[in-house]
Amino acid sequence: MSMHTDSDRRLSVRVIPELRAAHLARHVWDPTEIVLYRHTNPDLREAMPDYCRQVTLWSVARTLRHLRPTVVELPEPLWLRALPLTAVAGAAARIVPGARPLVVSYCIENSELSTLMSYRGRSLRWALTKPLAAMVALLFDRLAYGTPDAQRTYAALTRGARPRTRLFLELAAPAARSASGSASDALFVGRLEHRKGIHELLAAWEAIEARCHASITVIGDGPERAAVQEWAERNPTRRTYRRHVPHIELPEIYANHRVLAAPSVRDGRWREQVGLPIKEALQHGLTVVTTRETGLAAWLDDQGHVVIEYVSQLAEAMLSALQAPLDPQVVRRALPVVDGRRVAHDWLRE
Repeated sequence: MSMHTDSDRRLSVRVIPELRAAHLARHVWDPTEIVLYRHTNPDLREAMPDYCRQVTLWSVARTLRHLRPTVVELPEPLWLRALPLTAVAGAAARIVPGARPLVVSYCIENSELSTLMSYRGRSLRWALTKPLAAMVALLFDRLAYGTPDAQRTYAALTRGARPRTRLFLELAAPAARSASGSASDALFVGRLEHRKGIHELLAAWEAIEARCHASITVIGDGPERAAVQEWAERNPTRRTYRRHVPHIELPEIYANHRVLAAPSVRDGRWREQVGLPIKEALQHGLTVVTTRETGLAAWLDDQGHVVIEYVSQLAEAMLSALQAPLDPQVVRRALPVVDGRRVAHDWLRE
């Protein structure tokens, strides 16, 4: 536990492997927080604010020693590509001069440990679970989970007294503007790549066009951009493609649609954790069509959204949502008053 008292100077530092626009949007929760990041995501095209500092694997330790924070938020332990950064920053946080900072993390990884800890088809769970559990116990004071699936995934790593853990479902509070578009307006927002189910969506939409008069807007960039652009140009009256939209402009786009398609599929060790477009679309009251891969699948199912087992069911699922979308006000009333991620943020820093 942190040895600081409420009267002490409080400085929170968040260590992020890949800085995204959503991270900057959350900065209002803690305006004094300093963000240390390794790389930036393509969705971040704004000028970098002063509170963000780019670091290397080794300079992060020197920076933490200089800042002497009271709270350090690290990448989640099962973000395996970021594990070297997590380990170095965590070790540095444990030896900063003065009182020991509170070391915390927000966790949404929901793949099974046997899948995450595999190499060339062979599971290494038996060899890696104990060392990872030891690292978690040594470095972390608190872990907040964003989904029940993440909580289950981490169960094998947190069986001891440390760290303290708690579940906060990652749902945002309703946005100021409710969806008011036509019931036949569908939307996809995300990276254009196989694991986001973009090819399955394009094929499903062609089947939908043959059965009803509906329109779709696809927003995003990625390796499948050329294919999506060519596909949209073949029927421009019912297909719109936009390569990039500044994050600040997305709320208006969400509000002008009624159905969000988020048909992610597993890809190796990767599994959709939450899906930022899902979270943002719900704020405006859209009906979500997605797969069982998201950690919000059970909640979405309970609330009447369309959750499919297989992407082969996508056309029928989309058609069903377009013909009878949920009432946007009903969708929004099911959301929390305060963003679940915000509540977790505050608990991690208590």
